[in-house]
Amino acid sequence: MVETPDAESPLFVRVELDAPSGGVVQATNTDPSGRFSFSSVPVGSYLIVARAAGYETGRWPVNIGYQPVMGLVLTLTPIGASRPRGEALAGGEGVLRR
Repeated sequence: MVETPDAESPLFVRVELDAPSGGVVQATNTDPSGRFSFSSVPVGSYLIVARAAGYETGRWPVNIGYQPVMGLVLTLTPIGASRPRGEALAGGEGVLRR
């Protein structure tokens, strides 16, 4: 799930799963509730990149194993805000499946 520091879901968030080399492995958009998912992701280390108008681009490292990665909450920081970027909190609806 992608949300703001106010626990709201920004609209039209582009979420990418990037390989360590920098190439995009998969990309999707969040639904109106901020949820997203990727499927058939090979085991490995990746970077989740989320972009939305009015927010800093968020980047979060993630390691994919043989079990689905569920419950990611990715908080986007409004441009000009002082909250640290890249904060990942427990709970939510971001799902990555092998």
